Amino acid sequence: YDAECVNRLFAALRTNSTVPFQPVCVTDDPAGIDPDIRTIPLWNQCRELGGCYNRLYVFSGDMREIIGPRFLCLDLDTVVVGNIDHLLTRPEPFVYYRWEAPKEPARFNCGLFMMDAGARSEVWDDFIADPDCAIHSASHLEGSDQAWCNHRLDISREAHFSRDGDGIYDFRVDFLKGRLRVPPPGASLVMFPGPRDPRDSGLIKRFPFIRGGAIQE
Repeated sequence: YDAECVNRLFAALRTNSTVPFQPVCVTDDPAGIDPDIRTIPLWNQCRELGGCYNRLYVFSGDMREIIGPRFLCLDLDTVVVGNIDHLLTRPEPFVYYRWEAPKEPARFNCGLFMMDAGARSEVWDDFIADPDCAIHSASHLEGSDQAWCNHRLDISREAHFSRDGDGIYDFRVDFLKGRLRVPPPGASLVMFPGPRDPRDSGLIKRFPFIRGGAIQE
């Protein structure tokens, strides 16, 4: 994903929110990113492990100085389709996106979560203490960082975002395999987990909402 993707996502977030926020992008290539977006150099922690393990560093208490006291972490392949004020104003110290699909267990999708910096620092601390052991212990679960988060956290006890409560939809489950063709009233975000890319022309032709999202009235 390039600078245009970054700029479009943050523009959509701003258009669909009345809550002030500072856009931040963690990247190894800041060229072309809107100057209103604060860029942070991508850290080296766990990059040698591959996958998305280096994202686990966001759970470290260090983020208080690196990003700020509270932040929402969002994948670039998210499509904003409605107002997000209700997401940004959640008060809990940690809120994750609860992915759900028919006949599958619910899980933490790392494409979206919000926290006070360091609120779940054990996710990082326990992983970095012995990465090989941590990876092995979560190997029965899907993903890299996502597998570890689902293994380490008791998601049944954590506050979460959801489809029915917050208008967050999964493109594969709700659109490709489901009956939706356009986001329903009250929708806020459409997540694109896995290999699906919202820039794909074939997907845009089938689901034109992907290109424009929604503009707040």
